[in-house]
Amino acid sequence: MNISSHSVAWKSRAAAPQAPLSGEVLGKLINLSGRRRFTSQCLVLYAVLAHQGKAGALEISREAPGIFETAHASLVQGGDGLPGLYCEALRSSSS
Repeated sequence: MNISSHSVAWKSRAAAPQAPLSGEVLGKLINLSGRRRFTSQCLVLYAVLAHQGKAGALEISREAPGIFETAHASLVQGGDGLPGLYCEALRSSSS
């Protein structure tokens, strides 16, 4: 799947039903956020390694944007039992 098909998948995602904000749900949201951060760091690392001619680095750096975008879409839009960052429960809990 390339970047443009990830964008289409992200935009066409149905709104996730409101999930209660249990510790498990909050933990999953935190893990998704960490996955985004880690993946962005890996993208830069493997791009530099690819520039230096390291074997396999270019292929890995090409996979990172899709992984990042999938984690970002899940975090923002929700799905799979997650509410999405802009759900009412999270907005009201930070007030």
